Amino acid sequence: MRENRSRSELILTILVSLYIEKGEPISSEEITSKMPFKVSPATVRNELAALEEQGLLLRQHVSSGRIPSYRAYRLYVDRLLDSGKLKPASLNVELPEHRRLEAVLRAVSVTLSEHTKTASLVMFPLARKLKIKSFHLLGISPNRVLLVIVVNAEDIREFILSMPIVPDQDLLDRISRAIYSKIEPRQNWAPIQVLQDIVRDNQDLAEEKDLILNVLQLIREIASKEAVQIYMEGTHRLLLNPELADLNKARHLIAALSAQDGLRDLLLDTVTKGKLDIVLGSEAGRPEMEDVAYIGAPYQVDDAIGVLSLIGPLRMNYVLMFGALTTIASKLEKELKKE
Repeated sequence: MRENRSRSELILTILVSLYIEKGEPISSEEITSKMPFKVSPATVRNELAALEEQGLLLRQHVSSGRIPSYRAYRLYVDRLLDSGKLKPASLNVELPEHRRLEAVLRAVSVTLSEHTKTASLVMFPLARKLKIKSFHLLGISPNRVLLVIVVNAEDIREFILSMPIVPDQDLLDRISRAIYSKIEPRQNWAPIQVLQDIVRDNQDLAEEKDLILNVLQLIREIASKEAVQIYMEGTHRLLLNPELADLNKARHLIAALSAQDGLRDLLLDTVTKGKLDIVLGSEAGRPEMEDVAYIGAPYQVDDAIGVLSLIGPLRMNYVLMFGALTTIASKLEKELKKE
């Protein structure tokens, strides 16, 4: 059974790789020729039929080959991330010598887009150090929570958070205590690291992830004293991909990217995860992004964290994208440490 599963996984990986390379339905004969061990064409056809029944493959016409579904891309990407085979790319990238970080990040965004032929997003690093005297979450209606943060004992910040169902006050108090217990003993602390620890260490609060992420976002804003800054380049490159050629879909996608709708949450979620991050299609929760993938990599400058990211079609060279992101993020960190 395990041998059959491994063979099926290999066939799926080969099909996705070939489809990313060619952009057209893949036949059983092509897969048979790529198998690292001898297998009959009939066996490959049977495996493909089984994968199709599982919803991992799609066939546009009865007589045509198959293409990967969204689920196939997710399995393919997850295996790449788990394989340890993703390596930094060999890119000859020269970052500009400029004293202003804004100018450097804008240039990095252009460089990313040019190297990957996708749209690039660079989030300005958010400052993290902030002294918070007290922190409270209070349920004020069935679908509204009041967030009260007292900064340096005098500056009171209040925010209203809307949600479908407000947790009971005991649970809100637990979240408040969990956050405050992490930050209270520290003279100088990094809010993002404290909140990452809370998400990681309190798995029983997973059902309240949306609320916690909203709080993370607001605390980041307070810490940075400004709204999240995003530098974007290359959205026009998305229109060059056949998968995104539908003019109506493309118009909605470009409009959403230009307005930065939903991008902020994707970038801040990458900061929270603290590692290479990928969101495929409908996982972004926005219909206009159903045909694209988001890949983000955090970078750190002293006690601040930003994100380098790419948006492209689901059919993209993920190995190349991962390599470019990690290489440029590493180079950016090294260059900024020289300042």
